[in-house]
Amino acid sequence: MNILHIVNSLDCGGLENFTIELSKELKLKGDVPFICCLDKMGNLAPNAIDSGISVTDLQIKNGLDLQCIWKLRQYIIANEIDVVHTHNKKPLIYGTIAAKLANVKRIIHTRHGQAADVVPWLIWKLNSKVVTISEDAKSCLISSNNIAEKNVDVIENGIPLDKFDSISTEVSQELKNEIGLLPENQVVGIVARLAIEKDHRTLICAFAEVLKVNENAVLLIVGDGLLSKELQELTQELKIEKSVYFLGFQQKIAELISIFDIFVLSSTSEGMSLTLLEAMASKKPIVATNVGGNPEVVQDGLTGFIVPAQKPEKMAEAIVNLLKNKQLMQEFALNGYQRIKSKYSLVTMTEKYKSLYKL
Repeated sequence: MNILHIVNSLDCGGLENFTIELSKELKLKGDVPFICCLDKMGNLAPNAIDSGISVTDLQIKNGLDLQCIWKLRQYIIANEIDVVHTHNKKPLIYGTIAAKLANVKRIIHTRHGQAADVVPWLIWKLNSKVVTISEDAKSCLISSNNIAEKNVDVIENGIPLDKFDSISTEVSQELKNEIGLLPENQVVGIVARLAIEKDHRTLICAFAEVLKVNENAVLLIVGDGLLSKELQELTQELKIEKSVYFLGFQQKIAELISIFDIFVLSSTSEGMSLTLLEAMASKKPIVATNVGGNPEVVQDGLTGFIVPAQKPEKMAEAIVNLLKNKQLMQEFALNGYQRIKSKYSLVTMTEKYKSLYKL
């Protein structure tokens, strides 16, 4: 089958990584995946292109761009697309209309987050199936849109486990040396865009409390975004800037997660975080906020700690409890790894999508 994924762009983010990894797995299984970016390609596009996946962009204009719909229709026809798979709001609207104009029989949409964006009922009706990535996201979607529950399936995100199993001790140590970490440092880390919904502010405030009882702790912040300067200034205000490392956008996520002792996700809103799954695949104990799909993935007291959002004191308490209890960290890490293997593999996720494509 020729399968077209439509996204806004392939800039750094969970949705974008999801689309690339799903496309790679579909290609391995004999399908022909395409990715169309309504806007620009983005900095993750080379990852897809290097894997032999066709990527194009349409440079969509502001406002309603009817020409973009026509270009998308022509692209679908020219590449004999069998299935159109859209991701989030704008690709849903443009992709659904273009697919119908091109007489595509199977149109699938995945809503990746919790956003309560309202979309006209006719767009939902024209889709063959709508997918959310968690039960929580499904409830949010149905409550905010005129869409029948029977038309919505839940398919949890999956990740390529082998990528996280193959990181050598030598590679991890080289990274530690590059960053300037010392043998006695205990590493707390997060991988997320520096955006307001990821709430790095709460994590940084929590980490200031951690340092009061553990001076060897360091915080690695992987990701870039508009809040970079503001968050760095916050570390200076709290006088913890020497213990916090802003690493910016990084391609080698698996390698970086391998040097974490604890993975923290401080979001105030979340669908199902791919980096959360990646951390568990890397055998890391988790501290995550009680929002969105987080408590569906992280079993509180078994694979990590679930804490209230925007409560730095509770987050700090959970981090400190783990850092001082190596045995508990190991138990959480192994439990999390087993959970990922059994429930959140890329192979399992891809098979579920392929079954929708063929209906």
